[in-house]
Amino acid sequence: MAERISEARQFSLPGAEEYAPPSLALPPLAQEHTPLSATHGGLFEQPCPTCSVLLRGTAQALNDHCWSCAGPVDATPPPTIPPHATEFDAVIPDPAWLRDKLEVVRRAYGLPALAAAVVLRGRVLAASAVGVRKLGDATVVGRDDCFQIGSIAKPMTATLVALMVDRGLISWDTTMASMFPELLADMQPAYRAVTVEQQLAHVSGMPFEPRTPEHVTDARASDPAGRRYEYTKAALRDTPVCPPGSRHVYSGGPVIVVSYLERLLGVPYEQLMADLVFKPLGMHAGFGSMSAQHRVDGPWEHAEAGGVLASVNPDPKFAHQARSPVGRNVHSSIVGMARFAAMHLDGAKGRSTFLTASSFRRLHNRVAGSSAGPGWCLDDASWPGRQVIWHNGSNGKNQAALTIGVERDFAVCVATNAGGQRAGDAVNEIQYFVGNALKT
Repeated sequence: MAERISEARQFSLPGAEEYAPPSLALPPLAQEHTPLSATHGGLFEQPCPTCSVLLRGTAQALNDHCWSCAGPVDATPPPTIPPHATEFDAVIPDPAWLRDKLEVVRRAYGLPALAAAVVLRGRVLAASAVGVRKLGDATVVGRDDCFQIGSIAKPMTATLVALMVDRGLISWDTTMASMFPELLADMQPAYRAVTVEQQLAHVSGMPFEPRTPEHVTDARASDPAGRRYEYTKAALRDTPVCPPGSRHVYSGGPVIVVSYLERLLGVPYEQLMADLVFKPLGMHAGFGSMSAQHRVDGPWEHAEAGGVLASVNPDPKFAHQARSPVGRNVHSSIVGMARFAAMHLDGAKGRSTFLTASSFRRLHNRVAGSSAGPGWCLDDASWPGRQVIWHNGSNGKNQAALTIGVERDFAVCVATNAGGQRAGDAVNEIQYFVGNALKT
């Protein structure tokens, strides 16, 4: 389906993953015509037969469709790519204590679907999903179904950047001036010394919305990567809201950092995420709507108006968004979210080699001028205990939360395909329930 342009799945025992850095060494732009299949086993490059854009990465990441125009691509996965994760996800327990609580809360708040997963000591302890994919339709939701995760994409994007740091392609202290020398003439002087770390932690001083409207910057390019670069140019021209590094101002920093990596590597963000984050972690995740338009082959989003939830017909165009790196259109199954949480929990406890210890420390500690780290929200102490790493997300039609309690060595992930206050309340109730259950 065109809506699922970048799904990647892994076949591995839950909780027993070897979190080793992916071996993929992506070539710079200067080598963009070097066949990847010749030097990067399991990868390939080929032009899209519809729009001729160069497609690069794993065949499975393309999901048989071009990331740019959504046209069909003959991309048969190579035999080295493992089968669907569902076969092993099935051995993750779906306990009655979790399923029953989800159903009680789902009914109490009138939600279409509600899902949760629990991680303990780096293992996916339990996962469950209840309800239906769409209100008014009897199709039952499954644990392998995906939910929009909103801003939880930010720590995932930061994880991708950390992988690039660990490979020496960029550093946390790389500046805008060195990343975009071609834009120096129009770049605000205050932004020239802003670093990658500051962009990811929202202390760059720039606002999220440039003065140039989104529809204008989007119209200047034909694909998401090009639109991200147009966003970058517009953002770096605008006057800072405050001096960089002085305080937290929500911004599009992740979009800017990703734009640099796309131009450096010649590979779009969607494929980088699939090849280097989703697939190695065994995540069923991707971009765009979770279902085809006018069909119920995945969860539909639901918006609340006047206290009433209404389903929103999936839009194929939702797959192609410039602002994906900050969470515009990223989706994941609840087990996929749990696998991501487990990796970061293990990293915080010194058990993971997915990233270097230095990169884990960077991601899990505050940046000067902010109460947050690069990608993550951080609390010294709250309901999960001491040292809490978390993020939530919503686009108004979905709600999701991921919380890691480092001291107590657990994590909980919750998602629903509905937006609004009651969806947020339901997600919080499940989080607190799990946190209390793990105390006993």
